[in-house]
Amino acid sequence: MHGDLMSQTRPNAKILVLPATDLLRADDTALVFALRAGDVRAPRVIWQRFAGKVHRIVRRSLGQSGDIENLVQRIFLDFFRRVSALREPRALPTFIISITHWTMCKELRRRRGRRWLGLGDSREANQRISHPDPEARQALASFYGILDKLDSKDRMVFVLRCLEGMELSEVACALDLSLASIRRRIARARARIEYQVQKDPTLVGFSVCECMELP
Repeated sequence: MHGDLMSQTRPNAKILVLPATDLLRADDTALVFALRAGDVRAPRVIWQRFAGKVHRIVRRSLGQSGDIENLVQRIFLDFFRRVSALREPRALPTFIISITHWTMCKELRRRRGRRWLGLGDSREANQRISHPDPEARQALASFYGILDKLDSKDRMVFVLRCLEGMELSEVACALDLSLASIRRRIARARARIEYQVQKDPTLVGFSVCECMELP
């Protein structure tokens, strides 16, 4: 994986050499400059710094799915192809979240289309959910069945704000939306989720975030 990522850097760029320990401790701005300058270690450092968060967002967006690792790699490959478009290097985390968001929206629309055509069923995906507690496993399956009914953008706003715990301003910046738009989407998603939860006895008394057991 790391070799694939490194191959996306600019091979003919002038290399900016920083000591290995300094690169690991470098702030986001310095890390972006190192990447653009062709430091072959920069992709690995970026992966180590952000892969955990991206993986968590993808998993919380989809539940357990065999596609998670491929999607995470696709997000980072897209990032390395588009890093030259990052105007403010200090906005590196926001830029990565933005790419994650749009990748997940596209994937959610693809899955919804497959279900509409009868080529996929959310219940089949939910059967792959693993949890030592059978009741918690059923609760998670029911919860993701509810999320499958949401608009992809509303779903991602809900995941980033309510499951990932990002600040409203962070979500708005990453998605390039106003705070008012983010609040409307969150309110709409919560209302729809709460309505469905009240009708589902498997979700009574369960905290979905605790059931996920995600760091």
